[in-house]
Amino acid sequence: MPAQGGGHLLPSGTFKRWGAQGDLFFGMAETYDKLPCGLYRGGMTQTGPILLKQKVETDNLLELPDDAGASIIAEFDQFWKIGDKFRERGFLMKRGCLMWGPAGSGKTSCIHILVKHLIEDHEGVVLLIDQPQIAAACLQMLRKIEPHRPLIAIMEDLDALVNRYGENEVLALLDGEAQVDNVIFLASTNYPEH
Repeated sequence: MPAQGGGHLLPSGTFKRWGAQGDLFFGMAETYDKLPCGLYRGGMTQTGPILLKQKVETDNLLELPDDAGASIIAEFDQFWKIGDKFRERGFLMKRGCLMWGPAGSGKTSCIHILVKHLIEDHEGVVLLIDQPQIAAACLQMLRKIEPHRPLIAIMEDLDALVNRYGENEVLALLDGEAQVDNVIFLASTNYPEH
């Protein structure tokens, strides 16, 4: 898979910079230093993990005065400022947020507003998690190349993800040997009891 501007693919785990082919990004020896800010979906090829940039339609979002949404944004903004406090205590810098409520209660709209905020205000990266093992490989690649980039990993319908892949895979992503630093995990569910 050639990259724009040249570059050589590296074996998984030796990534230094980003390579690209259209909206598809992967770890390489050379080319881009910084992944374009935006929303991505992870994947896997024979050469390793890839990130596929997704279109983000946030221009039509109506941001109503909402204490819950404003509170989450304020919490995330504060999180990006206190990394030194985590490191002083020997902790990985991670944060989790679970949004729950019935269908139509605004969870997905809130996620879209948070994505827009991270991209526009923090030049961050958002990863949609469909498969925990692939997401873990993509997150590790991203952190090897850009260790300090603001990053949110989104797990919509967490209960369905756990049903499909098992609790162990989801927990390994969040708190196992595949965990990464400087990340917010944002999950939603209609069924918090599950």
